Amino acid sequence: MQLLGYQVGDIIGQGGMATVYRTEHILLKQKRALKVMSPELTNQPGFKESFIREGQFIAALKHPNIVTIYDISEHDGIYFMAMEYLQGGSLEDQLPLPLETALKVLKQIGSALYYAHQQKIIHRDIKPANILFNGQGDAVLTDFGISKLEDTDSDLTKMGYGVVGTARYMSPEQTGGEKLDQRSDLYSLALVFYEMLSGEKAIQSNTRSSIIREHAVAPPPTLPEKFSFLQAVLNKALAKTTAQRYPDLHAFVEAVVTAKIRYEVRVKEKRDKRIFLIRLSTSSLLIVSAFIAFSLNREGAKEIMEKEKKEVSKVLLAPELVPAESLAIVSVPKDMPKQIMSAETVINSSSDNVNEKHQVHVEPESKSIAETQPMESHKKSEPVYKTVRVSPYLLIYDQSHTKRIGRLRQGVRVEVTSIVITEEGKSWSRIQFNDQPSYVKTSQLK
Repeated sequence: MQLLGYQVGDIIGQGGMATVYRTEHILLKQKRALKVMSPELTNQPGFKESFIREGQFIAALKHPNIVTIYDISEHDGIYFMAMEYLQGGSLEDQLPLPLETALKVLKQIGSALYYAHQQKIIHRDIKPANILFNGQGDAVLTDFGISKLEDTDSDLTKMGYGVVGTARYMSPEQTGGEKLDQRSDLYSLALVFYEMLSGEKAIQSNTRSSIIREHAVAPPPTLPEKFSFLQAVLNKALAKTTAQRYPDLHAFVEAVVTAKIRYEVRVKEKRDKRIFLIRLSTSSLLIVSAFIAFSLNREGAKEIMEKEKKEVSKVLLAPELVPAESLAIVSVPKDMPKQIMSAETVINSSSDNVNEKHQVHVEPESKSIAETQPMESHKKSEPVYKTVRVSPYLLIYDQSHTKRIGRLRQGVRVEVTSIVITEEGKSWSRIQFNDQPSYVKTSQLK
């Protein structure tokens, strides 16, 4: 079927006064929604005027979240209105919504209504079925069929229809046929917002009379627990008298946004506090664990030290000995003695904190030193028996090849068996090292 340049398709919406068809403009090839007034109402007084007045209202409102009207006309007694086609479906089909999506819809429809109220237009039929979505997912307010100018009577009111609209979403003053202002639309949008969050009807009654009574005396519905931070805002928006509600849609939407932000701040503070306490507890546990481990290690160290005291007699000069190959190469002193005196050697090796002494008796060599090295290289040699302490360390030299064969660490005590003075006047002390006679510089002993 064609109607004045439009190819009419299937029905996408139907109400008591009109039917909405999906159509396409034949020349422009654009999809449109065609709202056609019911033929049986055409001849009834006031309905034709109300239909035309709706088109005039919408045409006067230029807002991205209010449906756009392209044309209003009549053909063969059929009145129709060509409007923007909204392919995203209605809010009624998508309930409930996540909080962020519900807040987005509330902001967009609240903005549209606030703008309409500034133009003195009251919608009077805010409900999920009259909120549609465009291709970008934005909410768009439609159906201004029973709208009226503030402080005036609508055409339907003049006809005797004092209470018009959908009873479940009417404000108490609207169900009572009282004078309306923008706070009536605010009440209706608050009911829709509750439904967006809960998925439940705010007014549960089914008959018109019980619905009207519930609006008048029932307390505001209770939001789900996860949205309880918005309950106080909803209660104020659904107050029974207009004076107790927010003054306009802007104030209502702002109150919802503020309550959400405050809630998120409190949640973040609690989370941060919990994380801080967890970290503090973890740190304290680590400190206690470290202290316990340190205490256990000290006890273990004491046991090891006691064990080493007992083992020191088994391993001569251990662990103070440092292998010669681990030392840096140094020059061999020119004043190394060519001859030493034979004597028994007693070596005592211990650390500063070990008091017990281990003595080892060494038998005299089978050959005398005089037979292997001439005595002429020494001016004087005299036997001594004294215990000295190494400071800071003690380099040990071989008795015949004058090369360094090791060193003793600081604090080790050794027993000197003789002192040798070379022809150059240098003093060397004879000790026992690794079961053989060895030499050290006397200047290194204190």
